[in-house]
Amino acid sequence: MLRKEEILSRTNNGLLVFKHYLPGDWRIGRHFLNPLYQDKKASCNIYFDRHSGMYKICLLYTSPSPRD
Repeated sequence: MLRKEEILSRTNNGLLVFKHYLPGDWRIGRHFLNPLYQDKKASCNIYFDRHSGMYKICLLYTSPSPRD
């Protein structure tokens, strides 16, 4: 069984996993449209977490305004 450190080493700290599973032209640290949904506004962001030493994804959710 592979250990976490070995997986991160083989996947450039997890970045290659995102590149494999998330198609499109996205860049690290920039908001982009979620390729798995029909987003109208950019709702995803991939960033490097210095504390954990790996790439992570942030899914930005906004609730509808009562005026909508």
